[in-house]
Amino acid sequence: MTDVRVDKYVVVKFSGFKDMVDALDGVEVCIPEKIVDPETHITLDAGTRRIQGDEALAYVRVRKGVAGGDGSDPQRIKRQQAFMASMINGAFRADMLARPNRLLSLVNATTKSLTTNFENVAQMADLAGSLKGIGLDNISFVTTPWEPWPEDPKNRIQWQPSVAKARGAWCAGTSR
Repeated sequence: MTDVRVDKYVVVKFSGFKDMVDALDGVEVCIPEKIVDPETHITLDAGTRRIQGDEALAYVRVRKGVAGGDGSDPQRIKRQQAFMASMINGAFRADMLARPNRLLSLVNATTKSLTTNFENVAQMADLAGSLKGIGLDNISFVTTPWEPWPEDPKNRIQWQPSVAKARGAWCAGTSR
């Protein structure tokens, strides 16, 4: 639909996601508004804190119960992207890379939870090595420009006409 070619992919299973977070001794997140969601059994006050395991999984999955939120997937996607940025930052901390036992724990958790079309672990290691020193400020998370779908604005979205412009930027290697 976007004409963006995806050569390689990695899918992280939710069970492995928890193990990855735990291997990092949790992930620090900034929670802008209180979350109380009985469906995911999560209650988090607003503020910055470190979350782990089941709590981290519930946090990235929660849709309802977010104060000031609309329960939409785009809202959840923004939260997931911010979480992943913090997780990447945690994985590249100097103390993580300097402690082989912690690094091995992260690698084991990661490889157990992935589905990918990389041919082998060495290819993934090469990709990870190429990211060394890139810095979190050079990683962009992008979402296709969207708007509420007029026939069901609470539950569905549609791409905005500007998606063609965004597609051109992605293909040119920029996120803006």
